[in-house]
Amino acid sequence: MDSFWPREERFALEVMEQFLGLANAIEQLQDKSCRHGDVKPDDIPRFKDETIIGLLKLGDMGLTKQHGVNTALRPDSTITKFGTPRYEAPEVDLHRDEPRSRLYDIWSLGCVFIELII
Repeated sequence: MDSFWPREERFALEVMEQFLGLANAIEQLQDKSCRHGDVKPDDIPRFKDETIIGLLKLGDMGLTKQHGVNTALRPDSTITKFGTPRYEAPEVDLHRDEPRSRLYDIWSLGCVFIELII
């Protein structure tokens, strides 16, 4: 059975570089006290270039929120009540009205990485 992606060492290295780039994008948002809020594959467009995988970018900032106060110190609940359930952290079901941490994006990005790896 032919696979969609080539089985080349270079491909694995390119995937890891793109993972690092996406993680850096999340880190840059967090450095600005922002949370994307809905990281999922549909929000990561792929631009073809000379590499096998292409260039992956974090997009669709429609639910992005910036907070000047640490999540644990915010008295208000989260205004954004949902992202994409498949990529939400498990604690969202238990604490739907509590403020969402920027760690939410890290969980979601991890889910995307696992899907790509599988």
